[in-house]
This record gives sequence, structure tokens and C-alpha cells, in this order.
Amino acid sequence: MRIRPNIRTIFTFLLAILTGSAVAQYKFENAVVLTNKDGLPSREVRAIVQSPDGFIWIGTGDGLCRFDGTEFKIFQYDQSNPHSIIDNRIWNLTADSQHVWIGTQVGVSRLDLASEKFYNYQFDEKGVRDTIFKDGEQQIRSLLRGRDGEIWVGTRNFGVARYVPATDQFEMYRGEQKEAALYFTRSHGIHSILSLEQHRTNDSIIWAGTILGLLEINKYSKTVRYHAFNVDLPEKERWGNVFRRTYHHADGRLYAGGWGEPLFAYDPETGTVEQVVPRNTFPGFENTLGIDRIGEKSPEEIWVSMGAGLMALRTDTRELTFWKKNDEQTYNVALIDDQDRIWSTSNQGLHLYDPVMQQFSTYSFEALNGAYGGYAFQTFSTVQDGYFNVAARNAIGIFHFDPASKNWSMTPFPKEFLDEGGSANPAAICPSPNGEWWLSVGSKLLVYSPEKKEIRAAPFQPVVEQPRLRSLLWDHRGRLWIIASLTEILRWDPRTGAVREFRKELLADEGDLDAPVPEQLFEDSRGNIWFKRHTGMGYYDQEKDSIFLFLNARDPDKVFVNVHNFTEDKLGHIWVSGGEGWLGRIDTAHPQKGVIERISLNEKFGDFIGSPYDLKTDRSGIIWGWTNNWILRIDPLERSFERFSFQYGQEDPDFFELSIMHTGELVFCGDTKMTITHPRELTRNKELPQPYLTGVNILERPLDLDVAPNRLEQMSLKHWENFFSFDFSAKGFTLGSENHFRYRLLDFEEEWIDARNRRFANYTNVPGGDYVFQLQAANNEGIWNPEILEIPVHIDTAWWLTWTFRISFLILVLLIGYQLYRYRINQIRKEEKLKTSFEKKLANVEMSALRAQMNPHFLFNSLNSIEN
Repeated sequence: MRIRPNIRTIFTFLLAILTGSAVAQYKFENAVVLTNKDGLPSREVRAIVQSPDGFIWIGTGDGLCRFDGTEFKIFQYDQSNPHSIIDNRIWNLTADSQHVWIGTQVGVSRLDLASEKFYNYQFDEKGVRDTIFKDGEQQIRSLLRGRDGEIWVGTRNFGVARYVPATDQFEMYRGEQKEAALYFTRSHGIHSILSLEQHRTNDSIIWAGTILGLLEINKYSKTVRYHAFNVDLPEKERWGNVFRRTYHHADGRLYAGGWGEPLFAYDPETGTVEQVVPRNTFPGFENTLGIDRIGEKSPEEIWVSMGAGLMALRTDTRELTFWKKNDEQTYNVALIDDQDRIWSTSNQGLHLYDPVMQQFSTYSFEALNGAYGGYAFQTFSTVQDGYFNVAARNAIGIFHFDPASKNWSMTPFPKEFLDEGGSANPAAICPSPNGEWWLSVGSKLLVYSPEKKEIRAAPFQPVVEQPRLRSLLWDHRGRLWIIASLTEILRWDPRTGAVREFRKELLADEGDLDAPVPEQLFEDSRGNIWFKRHTGMGYYDQEKDSIFLFLNARDPDKVFVNVHNFTEDKLGHIWVSGGEGWLGRIDTAHPQKGVIERISLNEKFGDFIGSPYDLKTDRSGIIWGWTNNWILRIDPLERSFERFSFQYGQEDPDFFELSIMHTGELVFCGDTKMTITHPRELTRNKELPQPYLTGVNILERPLDLDVAPNRLEQMSLKHWENFFSFDFSAKGFTLGSENHFRYRLLDFEEEWIDARNRRFANYTNVPGGDYVFQLQAANNEGIWNPEILEIPVHIDTAWWLTWTFRISFLILVLLIGYQLYRYRINQIRKEEKLKTSFEKKLANVEMSALRAQMNPHFLFNSLNSIEN
């Protein structure tokens, strides 16, 4: 018998359709909470803005912070530094590509992002004051950066100031106090600016909200027009004049609110105000008092943060499309960044609602189970009421979760099925043909009726040897299969009352003494019943009315040693998970062949991911499974394999079972909770971190730079400064602490150095020359940002290593050598000349001596003798 959904189910589906888009896109759960324990100077977060370069700037009660997703840089007042922030008590922020503007308790500070110097301003009726001193009357209530980049400042006592960059001064715009005096006794309040908003389509108009009405400023004509409302009422009852927060919506109305007034709207066309009362109210949202923030959600909706909580309101129908009541924390929408992350400010810190980190929602039934704790082992959905149900061990009932209201209820077990401790321990549960659910408690069979919300004894109670029924399955022929013990399977036919026992068929052979331990009953599309058993698996062949076994010892090619579970795709293939990351595929047309294909998930994904604990097929034919860290998605038709990490919202994925609800959700159960996700919500982190420098060190000392490290474009070092290091980080707000880095110094090294999570790079004894430091970042998924940070680095070469010096030195050496050579030649010549002269003189002396010794007569006789 098929049960038709009742009115409640239809309402649940309609509510999901009507609100699903809003809730799915923006969920205020699983927040990443940042406090002073994480690096903020104070838990009191008052303002937030994202600058065009991607940084998040946070204004707290004790200073300004720059946040990149992992690291905080804090700016605080320093009495000894004239270029520090004017005060630590920050109320509002705005930013452009060159500056961050900070509204504080005692004036405005302008932070120059290039130099990281602050320039401070205080005001009087004429403009900027010449001297700065601590004065609470200088509190800045509002800052506005216009679409043309102009900066507007709302002061507490002196009206509106517009910044003039050319003169570094401010131009004042003030309403006429005498006009306010016509309607209000404390007319000075016209100069107390609470909010600023630019006209949505007319760039010339700036609205300034005061405590006594609205100022309309025309920045081109430099005129100020004053609007007061409901002046015919007594002054104390004159609502619609406190414009604490303002927002000009696409419908042309200026939405506003105050501390003690409800939400109202000003229509520029008619010049009137009207209260905005939601048509549908919810507990805690009966009024809209205490408006804190108003902003756009869509062209048809606005966000409104107030004392009761946060709501989204359709401006055309005045209906609430989303609501979140303040509980232990305050909910608001202070900033929505380009990744659809919501940043929420509060006195409890900064709350970040990241859609990527909100893929899982966990709900616990522990409060309903008293002191028993419990352990959820199976979940199932019931079409009759739209509930997600949990069967838990050591429990006092079956627990029902309403996905629409997020509330739990329970159907208690009858006392006769409770153990001595007062709880029951269901071991198996399965749907029956008539829409009821059968479950086993000990050796008993029970029936749960979703329509009647009752649990009763089943009409069939098997006679078993062991006090625990392990698995149940109703097949398509209307027969109940029961794994009754470690050694037998029973089949009961309710039409005939016949019970068939399978015991010997489970044994490997007649002499097999090991218990087969059958588990995990599964019916395929051909009516065959599959089950896992010790060291293998088996199936009941419907046509042959017999059981066939596949044992690893004798059929290693047809079965895994460890079989976990089964599921079937739309192609008629059974997928079976084995150990060590293996999947197998069985053809239902040829079951006798066993596993015909083996697939290693570890090879598919390139690392070890483990074996799926569970496999389930959804209505579209996609197979889902899970391991310790991953959800697996398998498309049998495309033969594609994907994985999704549990870290995106589930810190401790300690589960027992996966179920797929009739509405498509994937539900994991374990402990006293169930965790829900939907296939359309599963995604991977696609944010690419943007690397930047946080510092440069020379010889382990910070280098004094003319610009902020993240604005450094190039670097020039002396030759003795060739021992240096870079500190770096990356802008990325989804699991930013798990970003990876790699770097290299081109022309010094060619290969990338994998730094993993390390955020610095050291270089020693780098020769003089021109290099390029390259830095690249990847997110937690290992996806690298193709944009590489490059910083040219020039290192002077030591003078004695330059070519000029070398050539000059060589020439000098040659000249010296040549001179030495010439000198030696000259010396040798002088020595030769001296020797020749000496020898000549010696010859002359000897000749003279010889002549002196010779007798002329002797010479005459000798000559005669020669002649004769």
C-alpha cells in the first residue's frame, strides 16, 4: 500500500521551496569566530570593511586590525608617534585603493596604505581644527565613500564634512539650526549626524540622517535641505525623525530606523515617511525596534539587523523571507564579500559565515534521551510526515527531526522492550512494503508506524539461538530476510507463514568450522540477495533458488578479502567496497562472475583516502560513499570520481552510517547526532590565495623600507647585505591557515622550493647580481594561484669582484711586469757596458805594461829574424 503525503508534508515542501534559496545561500551557522584569543586586540568589534586589495579591516574598541585570513596586523595609538592612529576606540570604517578611513571616538584618521602612516583630523563649525586633543565631542558617527570616491564624514556636533584631497582639508555642510527650532526644542541636534547614504541614482544627493530629521545635501549646488516629519504630532510622539541607520533601496525608498523606533521608509517622491510593518511575524519579531544595520540582500529584499535579531524583508510584499533570533550571539550583516561570505560584528567577536564552511549541519537528540547518551546507527526518512528519523542504541525511543523547524521529537519504546537499564538497543531497521519500518531489538522484531507514531511488536517473531538479530531486509516479493546469528539467515514469507533457514549454504564446505558471520543484506534489481561474510561474500540466486559464495581463499579474482557493503547503479552494476581503498563492480546479469572490475581510489585521487564505509545510490543514479575524511561522489555513467572534504563544516566525522533521504539530503549518523548535507551544497574551496610580503630581513634584522612590505615593488641591496630573508603570507579567508607556498630566486635557483605552511624564505651568501624573487600560493585543496608575486632584487657586486676592477688590476699587473722587464733589461745593459768598459781599460793597462817591459834592441833583432 502506498501512503500519500499529508498536509504537513506538503507544507514542508512548499516552505522549502519558498525559503530554500535564502536559507541555502545564507546560513547563520557553523560560524568561524575570531576574538582576542585569535589575535584581535578586543572582542568588541564595531566596524568592518574590505579594501580593494582584498584585506579585511576590522575596527574594535581597542585598535584597528588588518586581517588576511590567517594573520592580524594591529594598529594602535602611540603617543610618541605623530603618525599613529588618533584613538583606539573605532566606530566606523571605509576604504579605497590608497587609504583606509577610520572614524573614532575623538576624530578621523586616514591611513596611507603605501607608507602605513596615519593622518588625523578633528572638526569645528568651519572645518578642520589646527590642534588635536582628546575630546569625546569629536566622535565620528558615520563615514561614507561615494561612488565617485569622495569621502564624507558625519560628526557628532558639527554636521557633515567632505574631504578635499587637493588641499587635505574638509568642506563642511550644516543644516540651519533655526529650521529645526521650528519643530524641536533641542535644535542643535540637527548637527548631530548619525548616518550617511548616497542617492541610488542621483550622484549629486547625499542624505545625512540626524536625531531631528533628514538632511538632503546637493554636493554640486552645495545646498542643504532639511526634512522633518510628523510635525503635527506632539514632539515626544513624533516618530520617523531619528535616522540612526539609512539605506536607499532599489524601490526608491530610503529605509531607516532608530534606537526606540521601528523600521520606517522615506519616499523622496512624496516627501513622506511610513512605518514598515512585516505582514508575517514570528516569536521575537513582533516589532522592529532598535535598528542597528540596514542593507541590500537583493533588488526585492533588505537585511535588517535589530534588537530582536536579523531578518530579511521583501520590500514589495512586506513579508519576512528569513529570520534569525539573537540568542547567545548577535546576528547582523556587516559585510558580504565577493565569495558570499557574511561578516558579522558583535561584542563577542567577529563572526564569519562562510558558505564553503557551511556544507554540513549537525543536530543532536541527546536532550531527549535523558542520561542514556545513545549512539545513532541508522537514519531514515518518512514521507508521511517529512521527518528524518534516527534509530539509536542505548536509547529510549526513535527520534524524529523536523527539517523545517529544526526541532526534535520522540516515539518511546514500549516498556516491555527495554532492558534492565531502561533503554533499548536496536540492531537493524528496514522499510516494509506498507510504509512501516521494522526493527530488531535483541531477539525481538518491532514495527514503527510513522502515521500513528507508535512502536509495537511485529506479527512475526523468529526463534533464534542468539539474542541479537543482525540485519533485516524486505525484498520486492514481500518476504522478510533476517540475519539471525553469526551462522544463519532466515527468510519469512508473510503470505504463507513459511520460514526458511540458510545455514549450511553459508559454509565454505562441510568441514568448515569457522562462523561465516553474514552481514549487510542487499537486493539487486534482478531480485538476487547479496550479503558479505567472513573473507568474502555471497548471493542468493532468485532463479536458481540457491546461495553461491565467493571466498578469497579460492576465488581471489572474484572477491575482496574484506567486503564492506553494496549498492547498484542504473546500469545494472553492483558496486562493492573492499579494503585499502578498493572498489569492485559486479554485473547483475552475470552474478556468478563476481567482481569483474577493480578500481583503486588511491590511484584515482593520487593519495591514500581509505575504503568507503558505506555506499548508497541516489535517485539520479549517483553513488555516494564516505571515508574518514572524504565524501565520495561516483557517476557510473560518466565514470567520474569526485571527493569532498568533511573539513568544510564537520570537525569530527566520526560516523556509523550514511543514508539518503527521500528529499535528497545525505545524512550521516553517529554518537548522539546526525549530520546533514545536500549534494547541491557540496563544493570545494575555489578561492585562490593572493601571496604578499609581510617583511624583509637583512642579517636577521628587519629592513627599514620606504613603503609597506606588501607594496614593495623592487629591492636593492649592498654587497654585504646578501644574507636576507622574506616573510610572507596570503590573502585567503577559507581555511587560510592551510594555504601552501612555494618560492624561488630566479637566476640563483631554478627549481621551486616547497615551503608547505612555512611563511618565510631564507637566502645566504647570494652573489651580486640581478634576481627575481617569485612567490606562489595554493589553497587547502592544492589549487595554485596562477598569479605569481614577483619582486626584482638587485645585489651590488663587491668592488673587488667587478670586471672593471679585474681588468684594471690586470693592466696594472702587466704594466708593473713591463716596467720590471724594462728595468731588468736596462740593468743588464748597464752591467754589460760596465763590463766592456772595464775589460777595455784592463786591456789598455796590460798593453801599457807590456810596452813598458819590452827592449827595443830585442824587438829589432826579432824583426830581423822574422824577415830572414
